Parts: sequence; structure tokens; C-alpha cells
Amino acid sequence: MYIKIKKMVVILLSLSPLMAEVNLDRGVYKEADDMVRFDNKLNRLIAEHNNIDLDEENTPINDFEETKKGYRLTETIDNNSSKIDVKLKDRVLTIVITKTEKNLLDIDGEKSYEITKSESSSSLFLPEDADENSMKKEYQDGILTVEFLKK
Repeated sequence: MYIKIKKMVVILLSLSPLMAEVNLDRGVYKEADDMVRFDNKLNRLIAEHNNIDLDEENTPINDFEETKKGYRLTETIDNNSSKIDVKLKDRVLTIVITKTEKNLLDIDGEKSYEITKSESSSSLFLPEDADENSMKKEYQDGILTVEFLKK
């Protein structure tokens, strides 16, 4: 009997740090909101460290939209000088956008070109019942569409 009580005390003591971190008066949703704010702040600090502007071009990709027969992902990509690569590996869809800009420079009457390349990528898990072998992708008029059938 003494050994059972000792085991229960050890288990309760090991769980107490976890229980102490959630203030039940505030609610678990408040804790989740705090985690999201922390994540956003960390992303801003990483972007600042890497000299990345967090503007509209760096927003995460949309989620899949369920259709009658499957799922569709639609993304608007404005820049015509973009190369788009869509990869699927281990049920994770990754969209890589490489933008190339060429600017004419005129410095003291000498003309030259400046080429700037930037790359961004976003990844998204496939829905559970999406058939990964049925992927269809199309990029036309600045709109990327990726579709999957349901299993």
C-alpha cells in the first residue's frame, strides 16, 4: 500500500509543473492566444534578422477549399517574372515562388542592369482523405490552382 501511494505522489508531483502553467481563471483559449502572439513576434524577429519585409507577398498560402469531388487550393501570384514550383512530398504540398526583377541603371551616363532574385516558399499538409496521386496544377493569368481528388 505504501508503495502505491508513493508512486501516486511521484506522478502527481511530476504533473504539477504542467498544471501550474495554465491559469484556469484565464482559460485555455487565452493561453493559446498568448502562444500565437509569441509565434508572430518570433516570426517578425526572424524576418527582421534576415532583412525580410513582412508585407503582403510574404503572407502564408491559403488553406484547401473542399469541393464535391476533392480539394482545391487557389493562390494569386501577381508578378509575371515569377517562376512557380509546386512539390508534393510525404503529403506536404510546397509552393516555391522565385521572382526575378531586372532594372536598368543609368549612373553618370553609363548604363547597366541590376538583377534581383528573391524566393519564398510555403508548405501545407494535404487533407486526410485527399489522393496525393491525383494532383493537378495550373498557373494561368497570375492564378495558381492545385487540385486533388478525394480517396
